[in-house]
Amino acid sequence: MSTTRTTPITRTLSTTAACLAAVTLTSASAAKAADHGTCDWYASESVSQHNRNASAGCGYMGYRWHNWRDAHYSWCRIASSSKVMKEYNKREGKLAKCGA
Repeated sequence: MSTTRTTPITRTLSTTAACLAAVTLTSASAAKAADHGTCDWYASESVSQHNRNASAGCGYMGYRWHNWRDAHYSWCRIASSSKVMKEYNKREGKLAKCGA
């Protein structure tokens, strides 16, 4: 049976490495996430698109078709700007096909 000995220096190095990884990942995510203005616009447009879907009787349902503005805003704040625009454009495309 093999045992691994941890020393104070080993624990310190492990903790430091974990902290650096967390800071790096957090910074990278924050740098790529859409900003407040973009997300405010996106959330309003998402609700508007949902309402157009309902008014025109298109019948689209699922995670992208709802009127919960806060949920759209929260998703946007963790998504990249390009992903936000892709999602907006997907809904616009569906609405165009339906004639809404």
